[in-house]
Amino acid sequence: MSLNAYSEFKTESEKIAAYKRDTMLRSNTVFAQKSDGSHVPLKSVPVTSVDRVGDMWRVQNKFDKPIRIVRKEEFVIGNKLPHIEHTKFDFYEAFIVGENCYGKFIFPKPNYIVAEYVVGGRIFDAYGKTIEDARAYLGIKLYDEFQDVIHESIKSKGQHQK
Repeated sequence: MSLNAYSEFKTESEKIAAYKRDTMLRSNTVFAQKSDGSHVPLKSVPVTSVDRVGDMWRVQNKFDKPIRIVRKEEFVIGNKLPHIEHTKFDFYEAFIVGENCYGKFIFPKPNYIVAEYVVGGRIFDAYGKTIEDARAYLGIKLYDEFQDVIHESIKSKGQHQK
């Protein structure tokens, strides 16, 4: 169970206490609003499925898609994309995860591209608006991660750029 980003509560304990208060003491007068605008009695909804946002109990929409964090942003990864670039990167359509008073959601169309590189059991990824952007950001991320190895390799081979 997690709190909505816009929740009036700071902790789950606060939310549970308010839910118990409202379902026990005022069980017939407290309602929760659904995203379609309809209302249901609060006591008919489990505490794990509601949150209090904007001075109103709101039923949280079910969101069961796997979320992947890429550079501190939440995404749902879609289909693998074909590409002509000769890299070891894979590219995927990605849907950024939003949140409103009814919980998390994704937009109907993918709005980003995630580039992924898997090596040695590690996954490196980055995102951008285009394949080129995602590829460039992933290249920068890999350079930042492995710059010491790259420099030592070049130095040990005595190679210079012409």
